[in-house]
Amino acid sequence: MLLVERQLRHGRHRRGLAVFIAERGFGDVQPETQPLKLLGGSVGSRDADIDFTFTRPTTVRALLDALIATGWSAVVPVGHVAYMLNDGDDSYEWYDSKPELIDEALAVLDATANLPYTVALNVYHAEAKTGGMLMFHPGRTDVSFVPSIERRLVPSAPQFTDLAWYLHALVPALITAGLRGYEAREVRY
Repeated sequence: MLLVERQLRHGRHRRGLAVFIAERGFGDVQPETQPLKLLGGSVGSRDADIDFTFTRPTTVRALLDALIATGWSAVVPVGHVAYMLNDGDDSYEWYDSKPELIDEALAVLDATANLPYTVALNVYHAEAKTGGMLMFHPGRTDVSFVPSIERRLVPSAPQFTDLAWYLHALVPALITAGLRGYEAREVRY
């Protein structure tokens, strides 16, 4: 997962959403998009993530709805919704959409045609001023969270990500969506 996240962070593999939608046959779902400027990244030569496992396949909409109830949002600090689509060519393409078009973006992310592929949505907690990427893996029972927007650090050990804070902020909401377990880690290169 960390290699995939690194590729995403460096913005590899981009193409137009209209082409993607036409190829997948999503009909009238055509959100206005702009290239995304990714926020955050790893701390020095460290990457952190939390891998969540669910009791049944989930959707981007279901997890976002659960997280909204605890202060999270799909609107990132620059005022846009940032999401990623993958395809059979393993091309990771990020899109930046207007907040009022969130339903269209969620329809694309949760489309049946995308179930065999990885998709992602950035989420942000405005009160805590931090966020990251929720990456939904094929089959949708495994979802990774990568704290990549204004990553919170352990105050007494700032070389480490405060994974405990993220677990405290995410797990209660995700339990309502069928969370079975999680694994949190930080890796130094």
